[in-house]
Amino acid sequence: MTSRGLVTRIKCKEDARGVRIALTDKGRATIGAAVPGHVAQVRKLFLDAVPPKHLDIIANISEAVLEGLEDDDTVS
Repeated sequence: MTSRGLVTRIKCKEDARGVRIALTDKGRATIGAAVPGHVAQVRKLFLDAVPPKHLDIIANISEAVLEGLEDDDTVS
């Protein structure tokens, strides 16, 4: 992705062994262009294939996972 100009590497001040990755303007534009197709595929392959009563179950599970992430101080 770096060679395609989508991200750039930035030295990590906190840990000289590591680097941080930053999205470039080109990377942001590439993601933006991919979003409509991605959303359409998720809808087609997942949401349209699952009966509404099961979507409620998935929503409940997702909410529980999100609550767990909010309570976990190791996730940033």
